[in-house]
Parts: sequence; C-alpha cells; structure tokens
Amino acid sequence: MKTSHSIAVVLAGAVAGFLVSRSGDVAAAQGPEATVTHRAKVRPVTTREKAPPPRTLAGLSESIRRSGGLPEGVVEDLERLPSETLRERLVALAAISVPGSVYLTPSQKWYAGLDALAGELFHREGEASLIWAESTGDPDLTAALLRAAADDPALVKKWMSKLSPAWDPDRLEYWRVYSRVADIATSRGSEALLEAEALFPQSMPETALKYPEDFDFAGYVAKTQWDKGRSLAVKAWASRDPDAVAALLKSGSVNIRDGIASSAMDGVAIAADDASVVKWLGEWTSALGKDTREDVLGNLLRQETRQGLGVALVAGLSTPEDRIAVAASGLRHNWSGDSVAPYLEALPNAAERQGAVAQWWNNVPTGMRAGQRTMMEKTFDQMNLPPAEEEQLRARMTE
Repeated sequence: MKTSHSIAVVLAGAVAGFLVSRSGDVAAAQGPEATVTHRAKVRPVTTREKAPPPRTLAGLSESIRRSGGLPEGVVEDLERLPSETLRERLVALAAISVPGSVYLTPSQKWYAGLDALAGELFHREGEASLIWAESTGDPDLTAALLRAAADDPALVKKWMSKLSPAWDPDRLEYWRVYSRVADIATSRGSEALLEAEALFPQSMPETALKYPEDFDFAGYVAKTQWDKGRSLAVKAWASRDPDAVAALLKSGSVNIRDGIASSAMDGVAIAADDASVVKWLGEWTSALGKDTREDVLGNLLRQETRQGLGVALVAGLSTPEDRIAVAASGLRHNWSGDSVAPYLEALPNAAERQGAVAQWWNNVPTGMRAGQRTMMEKTFDQMNLPPAEEEQLRARMTE
C-alpha cells in the first residue's frame, strides 16, 4: 500500500532527489519526514562514471525533449546513471502516493519525475524496459514506460492490447498514455496523427493538441475519422487561417451542422475581435441556401454568450432579407427561455420585425407552438412596442 507524504516532501525530495545522481537509500533521498513501505536497495555511487562524449545540439535537444523539458544539467545527470539505478529510483518514486488532485503541482511533479526516469530507461533498453515494468506489478511503472514508448504507437498498441482488460479503460493511466501518443504524433504532422488514430480509433483523448506550424490541416480534416480530432483541428486552423476554413465550410465537404462550424467560429474568435468574427460569419454563411443558413446560424448563435455576435451580425447586414433571416435564426433561443428581444430590436423597422417573427414561426414544430407563443409574447412585453405593432406581431403567430 502506497504511503501519502506531505507536499513539501514530494516537491523537495521525491522528485528532485530521485532525478540526480546521489547515494543513499529512499529515505535519504526524500528527507527525514518520508516513510515508504519498503527501502529500495539503491547502489551507492562510489566512483564518478566517465562523462559521455560531446553531443550535437540536435542530440541534446532530443535528450531534453525525452526528459520532459528538464534543464540540461539534470539531463546530463540522468544520462550518467546506470540503468539499474534508474530502475531502483523508478520503483522508489512509484511507491509514493501524492495527495490531492492530479492537476495540482505535487502530482504534476511526481509524474514529471516518473516520466524523466522512464524516458531515459526506455531510450536505452526499448521494449525490455516495458517487460521489466510489467514484472514489478506496479501499474504506475508500466504506464510511465508506455508513455515513454509513445514515439512508437504500434508498440504502445501491442502492449495496451496485452494489458487489456486488466487495466480499466477509465483509469488515468490510459488517458495519459493516449494523450502522449497523440501529442507526439501531432508534432510529427498530419499523417503521423492519422496513423495513430487508426491504431487507437476509440481511445484518442479529447484535449487540445499542439499543431506544428506546417501541419496539413486540409489533408487531415479530409481524412480523419476522429470527430473530436476534426473539431480540434478546425478550431486551430481557423485561428490561423480563417479564410481557408470559411472556404471549407462553404464547400460542402464537411457537415456544417455537426459542430464543425461552431469549432471554426471559436477558432476565429481566438485571434480576432468581435467585429472580425461577425464579418467572417456573415461572409461565409451568405453563400448558403436560405434554409441551411437559418439552421446553421440558429445552431451557432444558440449559446447565450454568442448573442452579442448574432445581434451585431443582424445590425451589420445590408439587405432586409439577410437581416430577417439571421434574426429569425436568433429567435430560436426562445425555446430555452433566453431573451431574444435584442434580435428584434436590432431590426430597423416594424416590417422586418414582422418578417423575422413570421419566418421563425413557420419553422416551429406544431406540438411546440403553444409554449413558444407564450414565451415569445413575454419577449414582446419586454420590448415596450407600440400597441399596434405588438398586435401585428402576435397575429403572425397563428396556427
């Protein structure tokens, strides 16, 4: 049973103490407060091993990447440790139970320590290090070595298939392994990410990926079968090249009703102000057919936080037909009880307000009309309309 330790011990000893070349046992490495269930037999370092030959800049960069971004001096210490010492310190570090959420600093430091040691061991021994980790019976060690093997998705697939169903798919270890595979594959480009997805079609993580500058978004979006991956890529792509994504959305090659357009809109908003987002939205949706446009805009503007964008879009359009269509899309918010008055107030005259209400009403399912009428009448009450105009708007909502 793993023993819990204070945050101070975890930070000061459990990570730093295990990553550098030093003698002593587990308690010495962790500090006087630490207690573990066993005392690992760490071989004393009696002589300084010969320094490795000079490395190229590329070699140093690869070593630092493999270590998880540790400083050069720590990386050099890791490379000097004998493999047996790496294994002993992996076992000792894995024996620590870190208190608190996995997202808190102590836990992150603990994972970083495991990953740095595991990365160096896997670099030296390859699959043999995985065989050793499994033999310890500690899933944390096995998971750490699997993360270290993420450069080779096929090897990870082989081992995950071997371990399943012994590992619960909901375990955090699963998520971290797949996340590392996806991160490394993404850094290598679209084809590498597609290959990783093919190996793990049901297991790719639903977290943001870091796409390199030369990532082929168009090729990836066209080929991927991973819905979440497509949405993530479109969002990142739109933040870099909104015009290219607008062309994609207009092309008909993707289903703009399944969330892709929303991801694109979020991406554009990352790098642009509201006025630019409104302009972008108006330009590409203007090429859609009337029904499709109303449906797409209705979905895009459904979130209350986007109402301001929708209202700005209505106000900025140049033709009555376009203003009415977009306002009618905004009125779909009425079903959730959100105030839709701003959409009607953005229209310049009574005739366009009547047109928007009529167009919205025509698309309300028959079974929902009684409730929708009541809710829309509350909207009219909020607007302080002239009595005659309010009566005309109510008249538009007839069976």
